[in-house]
Amino acid sequence: MPPEESGGRRLDGDAVSQRRSGWRPRETGEQNIDAAADSNRRSEPLPTRYLGIDPGLLRTGYALLERGAVAPALLEGGVIRSTPKLSLAERVCEIGAGLCEVFDQFQPQVMAIEQIFSTGKYPKPALMMSHARGVILYVAASRGVPVVHYTPRQIKRLLTGSGKASKDQVQQAIRHELGLGCILEPNDVADACAAALCHYHQARLPSLQSLAGAVAINTELLRRAVARRGDAKAASPTFGDLSN
Repeated sequence: MPPEESGGRRLDGDAVSQRRSGWRPRETGEQNIDAAADSNRRSEPLPTRYLGIDPGLLRTGYALLERGAVAPALLEGGVIRSTPKLSLAERVCEIGAGLCEVFDQFQPQVMAIEQIFSTGKYPKPALMMSHARGVILYVAASRGVPVVHYTPRQIKRLLTGSGKASKDQVQQAIRHELGLGCILEPNDVADACAAALCHYHQARLPSLQSLAGAVAINTELLRRAVARRGDAKAASPTFGDLSN
């Protein structure tokens, strides 16, 4: 098990494979994984497994979440590394091969990825990230897995309520929601987990809105039924009327 440093869970320890290293919770605790029972209550089942990706050429963070009856559960989080001394093509290939391992092992049903952003002053980081992002999108498309894109601001706003939230606020929101004993580190994993959580909640919104609509409709039908019953009682003769 990787060591804990600086109050967080570091994922630089035991290697899951030669290309990636990851950490899995020992137990789910209050996360209550019961996706089958939850999906039976929906006419259109939501994805069960969500893969979040924080793209990067040196390190690509990933996080696997599973939808539960009560809350999402973290299956595994980790990083896929490339070798800096290799050529660009070889490094991109390493990222793609590592991600293929993740897809083969966990079979995610949807992938959420952070959008690229850059400034005119420092365009190179975004250009380097775009190479990794390209192979990531290719792997998902080749497996038939749908991809959704979120900006950092969208992710922060959905998880914390503010698009200007700090890194620490986002990490604390992740820790609280997943029932973890400590924050996730390095940031690559935390950002990937944030993207997965963002889509987990975004995907549930239409279902929650439909449920709210159904409750409103049922409430209105009940109100009308009560009103009709009251009208029927008012129109029917009483015992006093029969005695006259």
